[in-house]
Amino acid sequence: MDTAALHDYLQDEGYPFPSARHYIQNAINVTRPDKILWGTDIPGLLTVATYRHLVRAAYEHTDFLSTGDQAKVLGGNAIKFMEQPNSERKIPLQSPPLPEPFVSRIATDRLTEFCIRAMTSVGMSEPDAQITADVLVRTDMRGIYTHGTVSLRRYIQLMRDGGIDPNAVPEVTAEGAGLGVDGCASGGRHGCQ
Repeated sequence: MDTAALHDYLQDEGYPFPSARHYIQNAINVTRPDKILWGTDIPGLLTVATYRHLVRAAYEHTDFLSTGDQAKVLGGNAIKFMEQPNSERKIPLQSPPLPEPFVSRIATDRLTEFCIRAMTSVGMSEPDAQITADVLVRTDMRGIYTHGTVSLRRYIQLMRDGGIDPNAVPEVTAEGAGLGVDGCASGGRHGCQ
């Protein structure tokens, strides 16, 4: 169970999302701490709070756990899950295929072009829109529908509302064994290029 989605569902409460703690406690009572994890992959999650606030809330909502169990929920379980060979996973990393009544087949070039037109209509440059559209469509093609073109509507809304700067130019802020990059409120996909 990924608890990060709670913040999205409880956004009307606002930070620090007080009832999230209750839901996490209930989930732990039903399962156990090694079956729950906190993640940040929900599209648009940063529209309900800053990353720093979300991390702080995650610690506060799990402070009733022992230090070891809290460490499992806040990262250890995710690492353990991702390190398992595919053959040992009980839960596939890929979304299962949707049954035919729920599937619409659209040519990838048409879907990519639609995404590009949508993003350029709110001010994103065509090269940046191309990068983002390619990633979204390829994600759908891999069967990970939760992170593909379903995100387009949210991205457009964020660009309109100022949560994403469609003209942002990410900056390298530190160099060494790795790079520190300030995305400057870019859409993320083209910021990683």
